[in-house]
Amino acid sequence: MTGNKLLLIILAGLFMAGCGTDLAEEGKKAFSSGDYTAAITFLEKLKAEDSTRTDVDQMIFTSYMRRGEDLFGRTKNVTPYRGNYDQAVKYLPGNPDPGVKLEYSKMLLSLGMAYTQTRTSSADEKDAFFNEAVVLVRLAIKADSNNTDALEMLDKLKEENFQSLVDKGDGLIKKASRTRNPDLYYLAEYYLKEAMAFEPDNQKIQAMLLKIRQKTLPVLNYREDVSMAIANIKRERKAILMNISIKNYTANNIKLLLSNFSLVDKTGSIYPVNLDELKKKALFGETCIADTVLGGNNPSTTGTIAFDSPQDAVLDFVEYKISNTKFARKYIP
Repeated sequence: MTGNKLLLIILAGLFMAGCGTDLAEEGKKAFSSGDYTAAITFLEKLKAEDSTRTDVDQMIFTSYMRRGEDLFGRTKNVTPYRGNYDQAVKYLPGNPDPGVKLEYSKMLLSLGMAYTQTRTSSADEKDAFFNEAVVLVRLAIKADSNNTDALEMLDKLKEENFQSLVDKGDGLIKKASRTRNPDLYYLAEYYLKEAMAFEPDNQKIQAMLLKIRQKTLPVLNYREDVSMAIANIKRERKAILMNISIKNYTANNIKLLLSNFSLVDKTGSIYPVNLDELKKKALFGETCIADTVLGGNNPSTTGTIAFDSPQDAVLDFVEYKISNTKFARKYIP
């Protein structure tokens, strides 16, 4: 079912409900004529009359996406397309019906392809646009696993970029080793993680990432908003102890809470901070990580942290929850 037909069917349902008929009629006319800006105006007014009207959301979503696609067709600039997408997702229903999911998948693919077709002004921007394209194409496949165009596009992105990503990572590892510059290891990790997204079981990439994580375990990464470094790890009978530093590279205060730390092993098991063990270490004079505020402009704190964990656990990473959607991680080789 096309987006136009889907939208008109939903609008017809609004007429039957006898609510907002004039606005719905104007929205239908505007959408049918390709005036998506006007359609958005009418439909958002209809939504404003009753904020609980979730049946209007997918119509507004489709209108924003069609406007973005239309703008890209005329400008070949992905920025306004992305801006419309960012507005559109605010209206994506939490549980869209199958027809909406199919249309959503097509729209995600269209936006992903737009990133590959937009001219870039620097190597960094080219990398960023490639990453966005991959993310969007993967989301398109997630929304519709039978979207053959998206599957073909992902294969094309891999074919055109996979070896280049591996070569960049490999070259940066060698340069980091020669110059003893740990920042280059982090840059290498960036490229290799992108390559690994295409081939998660690639043993060569896994070996290179292991080497990077061995070299960077005690080193902070200024490219991250919040970064951790681990100087040493010690297993004791009741806990795993680490000497850890955590640094805030943002300009905003971050409330550091012990309850937001966790240790994850290779099986995915999660272990919390062992508060009793920390109290014992503090009594014997050790400097321990504690609840505090990391102010903006690069403050950091360093000390001992203890986690519950079986002695035979194969550790994967330490994680700090910055917010409900944002996490800092330090992988353990």
